[in-house]
Amino acid sequence: MNKKILILVIVLVILGLGFYFYNKQEAKAPVSETPQAEDQNPQNAENQNNSAAPETLPPAGTATSSAPSTTGANHGPGVYSSSGETSDSDMQVVEVDYNGTAFSPKVTNIKKNDYVFFKNTSSVNFTPASSPHANYPAFNAAKTIAPGAQFKFQFTQAGSWAYQDDLNPSATGTINVSQ
Repeated sequence: MNKKILILVIVLVILGLGFYFYNKQEAKAPVSETPQAEDQNPQNAENQNNSAAPETLPPAGTATSSAPSTTGANHGPGVYSSSGETSDSDMQVVEVDYNGTAFSPKVTNIKKNDYVFFKNTSSVNFTPASSPHANYPAFNAAKTIAPGAQFKFQFTQAGSWAYQDDLNPSATGTINVSQ
């Protein structure tokens, strides 16, 4: 009987090790030795992974718990360029913090096609959205953003866009989008 248990334990250990090494090998991501020029283009940002630098931003209106990367040129607090050089043609990423009662900064000025990361720095959920929703229907998280998480949105329409936290409508702000 003891011999059968010993054989069973050995078989389980071997299977466990095989499973471990098989999964470890599957989890490795392929490594590209030379990046493609198209991967560096900010216009391809919608097709990229959201854990990368601003050059590879996720589609507009996505929520995530990762913070924006500051690998590009820093143009001031919470503003990140898509390249290492400062230029009016750079796509920028601007961070707006939500502390549970207010947005900071309350007024944000960006250019068309720039991104705004609405970061939840509070201990409560929030839902950023255009106010009223009909003004810019696409600008709507449509779900709650948990503490520590963020909602990313690319503003593709010029104009002055009022917004609010749908869970706390007294928390408001404005995004001014120029051409």
